[in-house]
Amino acid sequence: MEALIRNQLGVLHPIFRIVMAGRNITADLSPYLLSVSYTDFVEGEADTLDIRMEDAEGKFRGSWYPDKGDVVHFHFGYAGDDLQYAGAFEIDEIEGEGPPDVIVIRAIAAGVKHPQRTRQGKAYENTTLAAIAQRVARRLKLQLVGKIEPIKIRRVTQIHENDLTFM
Repeated sequence: MEALIRNQLGVLHPIFRIVMAGRNITADLSPYLLSVSYTDFVEGEADTLDIRMEDAEGKFRGSWYPDKGDVVHFHFGYAGDDLQYAGAFEIDEIEGEGPPDVIVIRAIAAGVKHPQRTRQGKAYENTTLAAIAQRVARRLKLQLVGKIEPIKIRRVTQIHENDLTFM
């Protein structure tokens, strides 16, 4: 039927797959799904995934309720085509809205941990680029690799940016 709709009307039918804990839960969520929103940022921000579901019956308040930190794998595309893998996302927040009762699951690209996405306000004075980079790397528990030219910094301010964007 999907191929017939696509061929006769020229309309593409969007589809997706959501996998949690190694289990495809798409069919389980579909009757309650209000929207799925995937944002692929080019740079400077982590990709995001928002899943909105109606929950008037309270189905997502018991054993179905996900935990912050759970990993969600998301695939998307159109009926009749191969799905594209958007990646793994770590649940960052779970919100309730209503009435009517709605559950919103917000997830962020799994490789981006909380300290890396925390926005900071910090000033650096009379230092070097290498010293700033070393301080940021230590704060994020990363290792600095390569050589940084001895560029003197009189003053630079990190204003409400995460550390990696600032660098």
